[in-house]
Amino acid sequence: NDILDGYVNLTLYVYSNGSCLDVIDNMILFITPPADVYAGDDAAICSTDTYTITDATAANYDHVEWVTSGSGSFNNPNLVNATYTPGSGESGAITLTITAHSNSPCPDSTDQMILTVSQPPQVFAGDDDEICEGSDYKLSSATASDYSSLQWTTSGTGTFDNSGLLAATYTPSPTDIIDGYVTLTLLAYGNSTCADSTDSMYLSITHAASVDAGDDAEICETGTYTLNGSAANHTSVLWSSSGDGSFD
Repeated sequence: NDILDGYVNLTLYVYSNGSCLDVIDNMILFITPPADVYAGDDAAICSTDTYTITDATAANYDHVEWVTSGSGSFNNPNLVNATYTPGSGESGAITLTITAHSNSPCPDSTDQMILTVSQPPQVFAGDDDEICEGSDYKLSSATASDYSSLQWTTSGTGTFDNSGLLAATYTPSPTDIIDGYVTLTLLAYGNSTCADSTDSMYLSITHAASVDAGDDAEICETGTYTLNGSAANHTSVLWSSSGDGSFD
């Protein structure tokens, strides 16, 4: 009850000798409660966000003060429910410490919470490229960082050997080959509250050349022969002979 009341009266009685009167005196002893502080539960955010420490509490204090083990800053370090902004490039486990300065003569009180700061994912699907039909394509130039997991998708109907692998291999489908191209998209899922990030690359699929020299034939030695050959998906053609004759 003394502590709840915040003070107590102390009385000193002095009993006199002989016929002298007894004497009495009083004093008041004030009882100050010590500060009590709670920094809040551990939390996680993206480096592009801010964090308001809404669950921090403090009692019986003169003033409070927040400090950080990182490079970020508080909107007001003397607010119990301050807002923390991560510093440039800050990531990992950051310790936020609150000190509640007690009213004299009580000692101060401190508490800490861990704020895990994650960087947003960075992703590059690779430069646009080209393959010949019948070939697979390994996505060896793709890069990604600060992600929790990856996912490749295609605008076509081909398949990946492992769609969650950064350097996955893509096998075009017959429809992809007919279309002559496909867009491959890499999705990087962000850590914590960081937003996901995507990037795409354009893969051209070139149709392979085909050729038919024509049926075997026969001519008289004094004659000439017009060749009825055919070719497709080519840039140029060139005839050659096992003999020493000539072409027009």
